[in-house]
Amino acid sequence: MGARRLGWLGLAAAAAMLLSGCVVLPPPTSPPTTSPPTTSPPTTSPPTTSPPTTSPPTTSPPTTSPPTTSPSTTSPPTTNPPTTSVEGGFADGHSLLGRSDADLARELDGMVATGATWLRTDVDWWLTQPSGPTAFDWGPVDRVINAARARGLHVVGMIGYTPPWARPASTGTDDKYPPTNPADYANFARAVVLRYAPQGVKHWEIWNEPNISMFWKPKPDPARYAALLKAAYAAVKAADPGATVITAGTSPAIDLPDGSDVMPVTFLEGMYAAGAGGSFDAVAHHPSNYPNMPTKPEADYRNNSFAGIIPKLHETMQAHGDGAKKVWATEMGAPAPWSGMTTDFLAAYIRDAYTAGKGWSFVGPLIWYTYRDHGTNASDIEDHFGVVYSNYSPKEPALTAIKQMLGA
Repeated sequence: MGARRLGWLGLAAAAAMLLSGCVVLPPPTSPPTTSPPTTSPPTTSPPTTSPPTTSPPTTSPPTTSPPTTSPSTTSPPTTNPPTTSVEGGFADGHSLLGRSDADLARELDGMVATGATWLRTDVDWWLTQPSGPTAFDWGPVDRVINAARARGLHVVGMIGYTPPWARPASTGTDDKYPPTNPADYANFARAVVLRYAPQGVKHWEIWNEPNISMFWKPKPDPARYAALLKAAYAAVKAADPGATVITAGTSPAIDLPDGSDVMPVTFLEGMYAAGAGGSFDAVAHHPSNYPNMPTKPEADYRNNSFAGIIPKLHETMQAHGDGAKKVWATEMGAPAPWSGMTTDFLAAYIRDAYTAGKGWSFVGPLIWYTYRDHGTNASDIEDHFGVVYSNYSPKEPALTAIKQMLGA
C-alpha cells in the first residue's frame, strides 16, 4: 500500500457518488480528542537508504453506485459469532518502509499484541531497483521484512510498481504504468523470492488494484495484466515451488463506460479469457464497504464490495475450475472518526467483516488496513484508518473488537 497522497480517496468516492446522485458528507470538523504523539529518536540506527517522502497509494475507496444494467441478486452471509479466532493481520504497505526503527518496532509489536498473524507490505520495485536491472537497494524492504519475521508474522509481499527504466519514457514520473516488458517485472520478482524465501516468506501478491486507472495506466487491461501475472507466476515458482502466488487485490469499482474502472468480477473474467487461470494460487480483493456494514443486504450484489463481490468472485473461480482456491482480502478497512462513521461504527464493522469471513470456507486471511492512524489532520481521510491513533492510544472500542476477532 504505502503512504497515500492527499485527497485521492475522497475524489474517487465523490466521482462514484456523483454518478449515482448521492451526496458526500463533509469530513469532521475536528480531529480525535487524543493528543498527537511526542516523537522520540529511534533507539537504533536508521537504514542507510530511505524511501521518497511522497509515495504511491495502493488502495482505493469502496464505490456503491448502482449499475446501469439490470441487477442480479446475492444474499449476504449469515453472520453468527465465530467459535474460534479468524486468521488475519494488518496492511500498511509502503508507509512502513519510512518508519524510524523505534516506530517500526512499536507498530509491529502492537500488531502482534492484537493476535495478528499476517503483515501485508509493499516490496517496491521502483525503490529497490531504481536505476536498472542489475542494481539493487534492498535496505528499506529488508528492514521491514526482517522485523516482521523476527516477530513471527507471515508476510504477504505486494510487488509493484515500475521504475523509470522499465516503462516508456513518455510516462514521466508515474510508476503506475505497467512495464514495457513483463519479463523485467518477472526477473525482479524472482530476485525478491530468492532473497526472502529463506526467511520463510512464501506469499506474493502480483501488483495492486489493476482494475482501476489509478493503479494501472492509462486504464485497466485484464489481458495485459494477465501477461504480467503469467510471467511473474513462472518466475516465482522457479525460485520457490512452494510459494503462493496471489493475484493483485482488486479495488471496489463499477464498470465505467470509458473503461477507466472495471468491476472486480468483470476483471477476473477478463483475466481468465486471457489465459491466466493456471497462473495463480489465490485471488485477492479489497472488500471495503464503508459507509455501509460489510454484510448490508443489497438487491444488486455489485453494490456491496464485501458480501456481494466476494461470493461472486468465488463463483467465477468455480466456473473456471478453480473452486478449491480461495479469495484473500489482502486489504480492508474504514476511516473513523470520519463523516459520521464513529469508533463504535468501526468496532461493529470489524466484527461484521471477520464474523462473515469465518463463515465462508472459500475465504483466506482478512488483512486489515491499518493498525495505526497516519496523522491527525481532520480534513484528510487517510489519517483515520487505524485501530490506534497516531500517538498509539487505543481507538476504542475498535481495538478491542479486532483483538476479539483475531483471538488475542
